[in-house]
Amino acid sequence: MKPHTKSLHVIRFAVILAWVLAIGSQVRVLYAEHEEAKMMEQKEKMRAEIKAQDTGLTAETAKLNKAPQPEKLELMAALLTHWVEQRSAMNVKKA
Repeated sequence: MKPHTKSLHVIRFAVILAWVLAIGSQVRVLYAEHEEAKMMEQKEKMRAEIKAQDTGLTAETAKLNKAPQPEKLELMAALLTHWVEQRSAMNVKKA
């Protein structure tokens, strides 16, 4: 093999290697962007769930505050139970 042909093969190999590394780098960037978008979507979904739960608890609290005295203890127990169930379910989702 001529020295000129050998150096041509080396150059071709170097160009192909650089091309493969560039594509691999772009794939990693795209994957990272996809994972970040997916994580942001999950966080937004969780925020919306928490907001909805808080709205429900606020309504239950208002009902408790307006209730006559004999019903308050039962409503308070229901509110506390509901709150604990929501937070426990959220902790399971986080894990």
